[in-house]
Amino acid sequence: MSRTKRISGWLNGDVLRAAVIAGFVLFALSYVCDAIMYYFGVAAAKTLLNDLAIAIAGAVLLVIFLSQSRKNQLVAQAKARALIVQEVSHYIRDAFTPLAQVMSSQDASERLRILDMATDRVDYVLSEVLPTVGTASQPRYL
Repeated sequence: MSRTKRISGWLNGDVLRAAVIAGFVLFALSYVCDAIMYYFGVAAAKTLLNDLAIAIAGAVLLVIFLSQSRKNQLVAQAKARALIVQEVSHYIRDAFTPLAQVMSSQDASERLRILDMATDRVDYVLSEVLPTVGTASQPRYL
């Protein structure tokens, strides 16, 4: 993975905007404190670089925090997708198992009945299980 892709992965627009806002707020608060200190006789020129350093440190910490938060979200989404695949796979396999067994039968009505049952099971998976599977924290095998 190239360096620019790695950087753009954790330094996207939302993270950068939050970092700039946090840096500005930290700078403003520090500047207000400096103004109060100036009122009491401490020169502002002595504290301006401190304000800038505080703002940069806060922004960097926020970038680190938000990028880690984004990674955690990606892992949670991957786990949810894996759960969906696992559950749908279980139901589909359950639906097609009788089809494999009935193909050796000579009775056409029995084959049609099993085919209809398998079709109903697949329809159930696609219409009932799949839309609700994302709300489960673990597979729900019935």
